[in-house]
Amino acid sequence: MRMAKAAAILLICVTLAAGAACGDGGGGGGGGAKPTGIPVGETFHVSPNDTGKELTLDVGDVVVMTLDCDISAGYHWYLLDEGNRSVMRRIAYEALLTREPGELPAYVHTYQAHQAGSSYVHFVCNRSLELDPVPAATFNLSVTVR
Repeated sequence: MRMAKAAAILLICVTLAAGAACGDGGGGGGGGAKPTGIPVGETFHVSPNDTGKELTLDVGDVVVMTLDCDISAGYHWYLLDEGNRSVMRRIAYEALLTREPGELPAYVHTYQAHQAGSSYVHFVCNRSLELDPVPAATFNLSVTVR
């Protein structure tokens, strides 16, 4: 159990370091938390069970989305749309490939509220966007920032 946790921590550190070195080019792949200049407020945690929820946030609040999927079967969460990026911005992304026994691997997307307005995120869980047009699961979250 301790070895599994140590391996998970090491994997997260390597993932974050690689992402920080590669950058995020605006819409993609990975990286550690990015400085925003906005003080961090309250943190909200959501999962696929929260799809369709509407959150009301204050500027600075953080939303941590933990989206689990069966990577061994080839599934992955794809970000289809981030809505209004001036309202809510992704500040971190990581892949948790090793978790507690019985838990599926997960992708964790962290967003911060930046200014008043409305936005949303839309993800689909699929093997491939080209090969399987009907997603195995979807995740939608709407936010209002005051």
